[in-house]
Amino acid sequence: MKKYFISFCMLLFVYVAAQSQVAINTDGAAPAASAMLDVKSNEKGMLIPRMTTAQREAIVNPTNGLLVYDISTASFWYRRYNLLQNWWEQIAIGENMWGDNNSTIYSSPSSRNVGIGISNAESKLHVSNSSGTTTLTIGRSATSGGYTGMLLGTSAVSNGYNYIQSVRAGGQAGGYGNLILNPVDGNVGVGTSAPQSRLDINGTFSVQGNGTNTALKVFNDGRVSIGYKAATGYWFSVNGNMICEELKVQLGTTWPDYVFHPAYKLKTFDELRQFIKQNNHLPNVPSAAIIEKDGINVGDMHKRAIEKIEELTLYILQLEERLAALESSVK
Repeated sequence: MKKYFISFCMLLFVYVAAQSQVAINTDGAAPAASAMLDVKSNEKGMLIPRMTTAQREAIVNPTNGLLVYDISTASFWYRRYNLLQNWWEQIAIGENMWGDNNSTIYSSPSSRNVGIGISNAESKLHVSNSSGTTTLTIGRSATSGGYTGMLLGTSAVSNGYNYIQSVRAGGQAGGYGNLILNPVDGNVGVGTSAPQSRLDINGTFSVQGNGTNTALKVFNDGRVSIGYKAATGYWFSVNGNMICEELKVQLGTTWPDYVFHPAYKLKTFDELRQFIKQNNHLPNVPSAAIIEKDGINVGDMHKRAIEKIEELTLYILQLEERLAALESSVK
């Protein structure tokens, strides 16, 4: 009996070798024409070699396409190679990672994150390039014709910057496109989640003139500065010339009509002459040194000028009285 069994096994081996195909099933069906091994069952599955990560990585000279199941990571791994290197690549992790409903490819379950260029994604979609600038293109590429794409990117330096750039076909040679925020309706907030106007900025913002100097700066307390040298202590400061068709100054002090009040003490001619001789400027008017140091307060200086004009009017009236008295004595 043993002789017959051995002979049967040898015949089976010769048959399999001659056919170059193997079918394992319970219905006696021949293997598929394109398959070397055709396994069919509606009750059982097929197990491939199972091992730990350390055992998998210890395989000597693994050939390209070698497939194993890693029990340490609960996933399938296969061997890949190119002209420069070969490596193990993971096929799947635990549950089904991707779904397809004929219109959308999606990550499943919904609690998972998707990483591109990074294995530990920190958000629903995390794109990263550990060796340099990371760029995400939306729309047509920079080399395709007729359309505009949008680039989202990060700089490749520590503590760098992020950017959004609209690019026409052909990149810089094709020109840069326009970037529009809320073209139909809605507000835009910077530093706030509840913007109250079309552009609502919570904090100080500035406009660069030539790339290095600040042309306009609006501070978070409401102060405005025009010019790269901001004056401190003022709500509105301009470094340079300014022109306007009308300027209204609302003073918080009394207007100098008090000069015409009977109780106002007008200096005599001798007192005025002596003051000018000693100080080289009119009473209650800043000296040249003070003006050069502190500038001119337009509202205050205009008030002082009116005060001098009204005092001058009183002096003219005094002279008119003296002239009238002189003319009367001559007659």
